[in-house]
Amino acid sequence: MSTKSLIQQIPHASRMTRREFVKAAGVTGLMAAGAVLGTQAPVFAQDRSIHLLAWSHFIKEADVMMRDELIPAFKKATGVSVKYETINANDLNARLTAAVESRTGPDIFQTIWNQPHLYAAGIEDHNALAEELGVAKQYGFQREAAYVDDVYRGIPYYGIGGAVAYRKDIFKNLGIEKVPETLDEYLEVGAKLKDDGWPIGQTLGHTFGDAPGFSYPLLWSFGGKEVDENGKVAINSPETLRACEYLKEFWDKCCDTSGLSWDDSSNNRAFFAETIGATLNGASIYFVARNNPEKAPPGLADKMGHFLFPKGPAGQYSTILPFTHAIAGYSKQKDAARDFVRFLMDKKNYENE
Repeated sequence: MSTKSLIQQIPHASRMTRREFVKAAGVTGLMAAGAVLGTQAPVFAQDRSIHLLAWSHFIKEADVMMRDELIPAFKKATGVSVKYETINANDLNARLTAAVESRTGPDIFQTIWNQPHLYAAGIEDHNALAEELGVAKQYGFQREAAYVDDVYRGIPYYGIGGAVAYRKDIFKNLGIEKVPETLDEYLEVGAKLKDDGWPIGQTLGHTFGDAPGFSYPLLWSFGGKEVDENGKVAINSPETLRACEYLKEFWDKCCDTSGLSWDDSSNNRAFFAETIGATLNGASIYFVARNNPEKAPPGLADKMGHFLFPKGPAGQYSTILPFTHAIAGYSKQKDAARDFVRFLMDKKNYENE
């Protein structure tokens, strides 16, 4: 995965309110695509059934809305049924591989990161649909995740950002008066948290979201990179070494070391179990704490704050995880699949998602 073309690097201010965080991690990521949606009505196909494979959203209301509102509305308008299957995002690669190799399976995949590049040979050419829907006006990181050798291998759907969720009450009790703005300050704050029994719960297992959302900004903030501008592998560098040295110290002094085996749900559970004081996350922990308080400790949402990943010697960066709808090349229902993508990207439907 290229640090330049597939994961957006975004300089930014170091603090944000809860409202700003939710916008940045959720609504803004969605509207980045929604603001440029095409206005052409779908050319609806009749009497067909299609199969969409997507990730199982951490904010379950999103899956409920898709299954109970959007899909029935599409069927009512078109007569086309949609089988909506959700799985752990970590299992998408295996399902994509099996489908592309066997040339059978879902008609539409909801892909993440650079999967359209990895499976381009098995994905339909989306250039005409992308032009119709105004994809050229979307953010670069969204387009580039789907654009392979001058061909769109999917329609960019949305992006999910992240920030460090932390316990304001614990910070206050420990005399931490401001959130860390630099990696050195993060090391100092993290050590205080761990010494008091509230380690940073950083996911660092083999998983799709929070681990790369931490590792890439850390690498970039020291000036490291996977490849250079010419595509030459450049990971073996003094900058990468400095990032690794920082990580070793940060991990030992600040973190719950079991995070090496965590996936993207582990830190959520640890935060709700009140065994950690901070964790890098999307909007899901705060959303659940605020909107489903019965699933969280009493008053947790009001005790939470957020800050962006601190800056290092080479700058301050974040990742945005791109999601793309990719129609399979083997699909026998491509017209119906395109109609459903049009339907999802219609501004009225998109803003209700």
